[in-house]
Amino acid sequence: ACKKDDKKTSNTDYLTSGNWKIVSDQEKVGAAAWVETIGDYDACELDNFYKFNTNNTAVYDEGATKCDPADPQTADLTWEFLNNGSQLKIGTLLYSDTADIVTLNATNLVIQSSDNSGGVVSLYKLTFAH
Repeated sequence: ACKKDDKKTSNTDYLTSGNWKIVSDQEKVGAAAWVETIGDYDACELDNFYKFNTNNTAVYDEGATKCDPADPQTADLTWEFLNNGSQLKIGTLLYSDTADIVTLNATNLVIQSSDNSGGVVSLYKLTFAH
């Protein structure tokens, strides 16, 4: 008989399983409906990707087409899960940002963050796939 593999896949396994490209960028201002803004991206931005490594480092890669040839091809990042794995913090030596994880599985990473400006809450939702 075949033995069933009961090993559960962790969020780290999912996050580090391949290159993540942005496929959706939505924002919601106040009580307004979600608005898809991926159409505002330049074609040279849509092939960019993130590669997360198991040692909590990551690389942001400009992909095959760079918008500005003078920009470096890659940038080194760090990452970590916060609040029992419900948040993802991504950063550089000078800056970091934390977002709530909406979905993280074998094919999709969806993160959401918010901003409160003048009493109006704006929500931002990024969807990545590989």
